[in-house]
Amino acid sequence: MFVIDRLLSRVTSDCALALTGDTLWVVSAKEGAVPVAVPALAAHQDTDEESTEYEYVGQSVLDMSGRTPTPLQVVSALREGWIHHAAAARAVLAQGLAMGAGKDAPWIGPRVLATARFHASGLMETSLKRFICGAGARKALLLNYPLACGLGMGLELSEPSIQAVLAIEEDWFAFAVLSSYGILTESSVALGMAGFVDDARCHFRDTKDLLLDKKELRAHLRDKGISSSGMIPGWEAWASRPETGRATEASLTPDELTLAITPTLVRIAEEVKSRLLDISPDQLDELRKSGIHLCGCGAELPGLGALLSERTGVTVHSRPDEVHPAICGLAGVLSDLDTIGPVLENAVR
Repeated sequence: MFVIDRLLSRVTSDCALALTGDTLWVVSAKEGAVPVAVPALAAHQDTDEESTEYEYVGQSVLDMSGRTPTPLQVVSALREGWIHHAAAARAVLAQGLAMGAGKDAPWIGPRVLATARFHASGLMETSLKRFICGAGARKALLLNYPLACGLGMGLELSEPSIQAVLAIEEDWFAFAVLSSYGILTESSVALGMAGFVDDARCHFRDTKDLLLDKKELRAHLRDKGISSSGMIPGWEAWASRPETGRATEASLTPDELTLAITPTLVRIAEEVKSRLLDISPDQLDELRKSGIHLCGCGAELPGLGALLSERTGVTVHSRPDEVHPAICGLAGVLSDLDTIGPVLENAVR
């Protein structure tokens, strides 16, 4: 099978797609190609909101916004790292394939390596493969998202040693314990960086009578960070205590921000802890030595790794420089797919 794919790949270029929230990342196997971010949007001027005849797809939707005779009916193809609108997703994926593989031999279609928010679900995997093939691919291979992140961060995943990856994206997070290119346990939940921001906004609204802009809060979280000394004792009682007055710039301290984001922080930590129960005590001991590698936009939040370490009992290595490591992981596998593909039989489906 891979021999036939290798021959066909000489006619049309392979490419990779990453569904990361509301953006489709396209990676081409062509030499010197740079990953391209495609807004997962499709739009038309038809007054019928149910129309699937899209005149604008991807970046052109943003470029034409406000420049058409009638307002555009814009549809989001992706939401929370998954397909939100079927027809719009096909249009966006088709554009991604055209950008990644070119149009040298459209009658064959490219071989596509994809990663998205899914885990241990044959139905979700089958659905995504059908969408990709329906958009013009001749074959779709799926790579586990945390595994793609681990490869992108340069972790040695071919050895039987235990490694773990926690990728916190904008609207979701994925966690997996990995060994020998295999997946020991994994989880994916629709909760991410946006949850921290929403928690903080509600906290300052209810306790300080202050409505902060989401962008402003996000900047405070990234610039000031949160307390790395651990969870504030008695936060449940403190969070419910009525307070008056308006928050000032000085009151937005790391301790206060830590208290504000605690609900989402606890949910993420508890999900990770529940997944760690799936591995053996020996594997858990080894994982405590190697630690959990935190990546994605959540890794840009100073102090988050230390708090997660305290809640989970496993050291968390924050990788703030690795915002989109899955893209690098896809590019690495794509560059040698004929060799690595058969090896990743447990991870590339």
